[in-house]
Amino acid sequence: MPKNKKPIVISSVGKALKILDVFIEEQRNLGAKEISDRLNINFSTTHHLLKTLCLSGYLKQDEITKKYGLGIKSLQLGLASQGFFQQIVDLAKPIMKNLVSRVNEDVNLAFVEGNEIIYIAKESSSHAMRTFTRLGGKAPLYCTGVGKVFLAYRNNEEVKKYVEEKALEKKTANTITSLDVLQAELSSIRKNGYALDREEMEEGIGCIAVPVKNYEGEVKVALSVSGLYSRIVENKDYLRGELVSSAHLLSEELGRNAFTGMQSISNGAEKDVEKPPIGIFDSGMGGFSVLKPMLSRLPQEPILYFGDTGRRPYGPKPLSEIKDYVLDVCNFLINKKTKLIIIACYTASVAGEEKAKEVFPEIPIVGMVGAGIDSVLRKTKIKKIAVLGTKCTIDSGVFQERFLKADSSLKVYPVATEELLRMAELGGEGAGFSKEEMIKLASEALNPVISEGVDAVLLACTDFPCIFHVIDEVVGGRAQIIDPTPEVATQVEEIINEKKMINDDGAPVELEFFISGDDIYEFNSFGKEFLGIDVSAKIADLEGKYLKRGGQ
Repeated sequence: MPKNKKPIVISSVGKALKILDVFIEEQRNLGAKEISDRLNINFSTTHHLLKTLCLSGYLKQDEITKKYGLGIKSLQLGLASQGFFQQIVDLAKPIMKNLVSRVNEDVNLAFVEGNEIIYIAKESSSHAMRTFTRLGGKAPLYCTGVGKVFLAYRNNEEVKKYVEEKALEKKTANTITSLDVLQAELSSIRKNGYALDREEMEEGIGCIAVPVKNYEGEVKVALSVSGLYSRIVENKDYLRGELVSSAHLLSEELGRNAFTGMQSISNGAEKDVEKPPIGIFDSGMGGFSVLKPMLSRLPQEPILYFGDTGRRPYGPKPLSEIKDYVLDVCNFLINKKTKLIIIACYTASVAGEEKAKEVFPEIPIVGMVGAGIDSVLRKTKIKKIAVLGTKCTIDSGVFQERFLKADSSLKVYPVATEELLRMAELGGEGAGFSKEEMIKLASEALNPVISEGVDAVLLACTDFPCIFHVIDEVVGGRAQIIDPTPEVATQVEEIINEKKMINDDGAPVELEFFISGDDIYEFNSFGKEFLGIDVSAKIADLEGKYLKRGGQ
């Protein structure tokens, strides 16, 4: 159609369709005057349109009340259109029912149509008070959890246009009615991976919503948990973890079924290959101690963090097995289009860093061993060093060999402490271990080498910074405690500047979290506590092509 030619609109057809829309929204029988007043259409016109729709079978009139309701033709039309959504609803239903059984709150699945959301599936909880959502019901984007998820994946210009075209009507005292506030909220949703409805659509009702992506990474639908706002807020972290896990399962189902029936709403806000992330991986959550200084030093960089929680701990395993894990995870990160990989685990770095650089020469790989050695060499004065690490790291002899290669006058005291490491890996005091218990173990490990006069204690495991306060109390100023994780951020900054890979476009950046196990709630909770930001992990689907190839 030429740009200067306006579309032809048949007024009577438009009015008839608006009448049908009223029945969809109200889901009850309505009188002619009620419809006339609601749509501000002349009563006589309304009456004639209603009769026409009745004759066509789209409406029917009750002989006693004289009110109108949807007819058999509307039902047939609905059933015909149902096939469009039925595939995804069929995939979602078992997952939604299982989610309700775990959280006992209403669970909803929504699709976006223009500037509104449509609820296409719902599973209700056992609570007497139900939420406002209903099948086929519509709701605005700006004041609902699922709606804000869809808005978050539109770019700023599209959001601005949406606000200009649709007045942000104040539904409750908490409804967002400002473009600036809305855009800040959407930026937070992209960063944290979920949206929260804070009684913005209906007083007393809240919800948490997350995007569901298909096999191409496009946002097709959104999944939400809704209920009394007080319950949602009180259990927010738990609900979010369960919701993210369910959304991931549904995403996997969409991938397996190659669902492409609905038009994607992804339009540039998704991470693209022009802004590839930095990949960080660890056997679990210890790598957060590397991620934290990265967020501080390089806040403009998108980051993808992988925790291999399904195969932790690495420490007691053979080096050949860990090497295969390293290659497996590096392959996953490269498939995610990362521009640089940080092996944020000493054991993994010892076992597989060199092999990973050989197998994947196309991407810079930064390990922990080099950062640790550089940090110590700059700070030791009397050249007596204690290295605190996993049994696997210590037994490999890598630190002893590389320290002596750098300076043959150094004396290296290796210290392996699996029990203290286990406590650090699980979160220390946050996991229920007493500080006294950890101090006892740290004292048994470190006092013998401190008495030898070491002036530096290298934390050669990224889990140890999580219990830095415990180690610091044991060392008591008798030696420097060296945590080289900030050194990694410095190295990465130098590399991406040198290779002109730095991201400096000023646009919001995305943090993504993946794990290989099913401990999403534990991972998210510890991440929030340690990093001070909301963490929303997804379960990764690893190819495993490098596994069981020990000795490679």
